[in-house]
Amino acid sequence: MAELTKNFAELKKLIEAHHFNGALAVVNKTQVLFEGAGGYAKFDMSVPFSADTPTGIGPLGQQLVIAALLRLVEDGQLKLSQKVSDFIPEYAHAKEISIKQLMNQTAGLPSYSAVIAKPFYEDTSKQVPTDRVALQIDQHNLKGVDFENVLAVIGQLPLAFKPGEKSEYSDSNAVFLGEILDRATDERPVEAILKDYVYDPVGMTETKLGTEHSFAKNYKWIANNPDIIGRGQFDLTDAGLVSSLHDMEKWAQTVLARKLLNDATWEEAMTVKDGHFGYGWLKSGQWYQWGGQQYGYSGDMHVSMDKGVATVWLSNVAMPDSYVNPWSDDLRKFRNSL
Repeated sequence: MAELTKNFAELKKLIEAHHFNGALAVVNKTQVLFEGAGGYAKFDMSVPFSADTPTGIGPLGQQLVIAALLRLVEDGQLKLSQKVSDFIPEYAHAKEISIKQLMNQTAGLPSYSAVIAKPFYEDTSKQVPTDRVALQIDQHNLKGVDFENVLAVIGQLPLAFKPGEKSEYSDSNAVFLGEILDRATDERPVEAILKDYVYDPVGMTETKLGTEHSFAKNYKWIANNPDIIGRGQFDLTDAGLVSSLHDMEKWAQTVLARKLLNDATWEEAMTVKDGHFGYGWLKSGQWYQWGGQQYGYSGDMHVSMDKGVATVWLSNVAMPDSYVNPWSDDLRKFRNSL
């Protein structure tokens, strides 16, 4: 216990030293071992960011969508081997791709956000800094890109690679999974399905789909200042979920305890091998991980079954690599010290 106390004192110093804007926790199956926060949910009003601040969680929310789909698989309502054409027949390559391939990033779908972004960079003067262009792209997408927009953007493009040939992340995979979740349940609202199959069983009370539900505003750090992006009304399942650290602590504990899904499903979901993704998981050493940044909102989770602990953090400021890399390195060193 003394060693843990020392480690957490060091973690608190890291949060302060890196001027971390967000909230971070360390949990085991039954307890929150550490909780810390820093910075602001709303810079203009100096509102502190806390463990119960509803905020966008970026790509980390994809895990909840996948969990809902896996519960449908366990209930016999769909099969991972089913082709996308059973649910989205209008997509040109739907007969070539299975649900499983969407989950483990082997489908070959082009990234819709990369396709949308390309003309912004091509049409913008080279005198405009790339971070300013990225801000414009985020603001464009948050105005309300929906599934039909995504389909229009990538619908007639060739696949990036033959399905099953390799594993490569694409945000389009999660968007298609959300649409399948909707259509496989007689077009019930995705939010209602997530509530029944994930939020309520896990005890998550502050998690919703749609960036408009975020209390924390979202920012991009440009020229040493937080530039507001704007929450928008983005509800696609690649990066549209909003939650709080308290809720994500419960999700991390669910993963550690292997609750919600049966053991065989967890084993399959967290199998990461041959350079392929799991179902919403990567692995580095003994740490399973998932996360990322989108539209200023970030979420990150690392889980070690061997150590019986997980770390999770959320942030509402997209920082440059010169900040992110040292922060990530120091967190890695902290995790390895547990």
